[in-house]
Amino acid sequence: MFRNHFKTAWRTMSRNRTYTVINILGLTIGLAASMLAFTVVIDEQSYDKFWNRSEDLYMLYSENKMADGIYQKQAQTLLGMGNNLKADFPEVEQFASVMTQIANFRIGPENPDGITAYVIKTDTNALSMFDFEPLEGKLPVYVAGQKNLLITESFKQKYFPHEDPVGKIIEDVPSWNNEKQTFLITGIIRDIPQNTHLRAEAVMLEKPDSRFADKEGWGTLSRNYYLLKAGTDPHVFAEKINNWYSDYIENEKNQTLTHGFQRISDIYLH
Repeated sequence: MFRNHFKTAWRTMSRNRTYTVINILGLTIGLAASMLAFTVVIDEQSYDKFWNRSEDLYMLYSENKMADGIYQKQAQTLLGMGNNLKADFPEVEQFASVMTQIANFRIGPENPDGITAYVIKTDTNALSMFDFEPLEGKLPVYVAGQKNLLITESFKQKYFPHEDPVGKIIEDVPSWNNEKQTFLITGIIRDIPQNTHLRAEAVMLEKPDSRFADKEGWGTLSRNYYLLKAGTDPHVFAEKINNWYSDYIENEKNQTLTHGFQRISDIYLH
């Protein structure tokens, strides 16, 4: 029976070749487009899920209800809050200020105008939160008194192909209103996967800020990431933080702020 059906279908297609070609071509294009769209969706949804503790990594954000009823939401929160929360709440395992930026480094005489690189600017707390893998051995110990720089394997191969850059000092190309900064290359890490909103070719490391949040609610703002203890409900914990914040802050104007946690794997799409 199947053989007869096949013969009938083949004769029909042979008699209507133009119609057959159009249908087969349309089907092929449709399948290819569906597969491409499926691949894109899978890639988009994979962002930042490769971190070992991705289920427990969150960015703290703030919301401010304005006088006209509009909510203003921003990713930056008080830098000093991290020290308060870690000291007062057992749910906080670690925290770090994590910013991404573009840097211009002057590597050598062959690039006097500098080279452009995407970097993560953070503090040493981040080393216990994110999986920056050393190319060999262990991650280097932080060198005090210097701005430390971890470069990726690709960065090393591109700009230091025939030498060991560890221990070298490079400088940036400052903008017109900034002073020149120098960086000590302390180690080489494996390339950070591309499916992350923290895409970078190097990691700038500083010592963690030791200040606590100002009771008036003023201070340095930063993107602050928190590693919460496994099993912590971020919504319940956010309520605890907001209750603490309303009692801690003495400036009534800054008591309209509320805070929430966004899981790191949700940041790229949302």
